[in-house]
Amino acid sequence: MKKLLIVEDDQAQLRALNDKFSLEGFTVITATNGADALHIALEQKPEAILLDLNMPKMDGLEFLESLRADEWGKDAKVVVFTNRDDSDAVAECMKFGVFQVFLKSNESLDGIVGEVKEFIG
Repeated sequence: MKKLLIVEDDQAQLRALNDKFSLEGFTVITATNGADALHIALEQKPEAILLDLNMPKMDGLEFLESLRADEWGKDAKVVVFTNRDDSDAVAECMKFGVFQVFLKSNESLDGIVGEVKEFIG
């Protein structure tokens, strides 16, 4: 079973993503802030990370910077799922080697699940 870390501070969104990925056969781990997410990611080493950028304690870009500084984390597979549609944020994410940046308003849960499945094989 593929292990997925979902980093999302909106409880309704987190529940929906957790339920959907669980039904698709993923083992889901969740975090509601960037600091907890970093600790969990480095300890649990999931196959993929679905990351929101706007987070308490440590935002998504700070999380990515810290993750990439780690030996395991430099190659971790990350998909960003955010409401921020500014090109600077997207460019920053790409600089940190994320697979894709999705806008929450443009994607269905099925679309996100399909993309993550394709991404991690």
